[in-house]
Parts: sequence; C-alpha cells; structure tokens
Amino acid sequence: MTSKPTSPAHRGNLLNISDKIQELHPSFPHSIMLCQLLQKALSQMENGSSESLKMTELLKEIEFKGIGAFNEEVFVRVQKQALEVINGAIGSEMERPH
Repeated sequence: MTSKPTSPAHRGNLLNISDKIQELHPSFPHSIMLCQLLQKALSQMENGSSESLKMTELLKEIEFKGIGAFNEEVFVRVQKQALEVINGAIGSEMERPH
C-alpha cells in the first residue's frame, strides 16, 4: 500500500527536493548531492511506507565509496527512480503553483 506524507509541509519539502534532484548532472560531486537529497527525502516520508523502503534501496545503490566508484549509469537510473518515488509520495494533489 502506498502511503502519503500526512503533512502539507512534507509534500512541499518533497516537491522542493524533487526540483533539486532534477537539476543534478552525472558527476561525482552531484552524486554526493544526490545522496544527501535522497536522505532528506527519506526523512520526509512515513517510516515503513513503500516509498521509504524504495528510497532506502536507492540510497544503498548511490552511496559511492570514492571518486573511482562513480558510475554514470547508476547515477542516472537512481536519479530517475528517486523522482518517481518522490512523485508517488507527493501524489497528484500537490502541484507547483504557476
């Protein structure tokens, strides 16, 4: 079952995190930033929800141990999947005002 954050503030925070994730490009420094953003997103999700479990798995994949460990394909895949997970957590009820 998909759980949604209970608070509008959490949905707003996830929307901001999603925007920041979209701005990242495959590189070692951005992989560190992606990891930090995934951790922030995870903190906004209901503990034990399907989204938080998926985000935890993505964090395990993106945690690089050094510059030599950077993998562009992993970065792009995790970035895309993280955006999908966050969008699922936000739900259709929250859209950026125009």
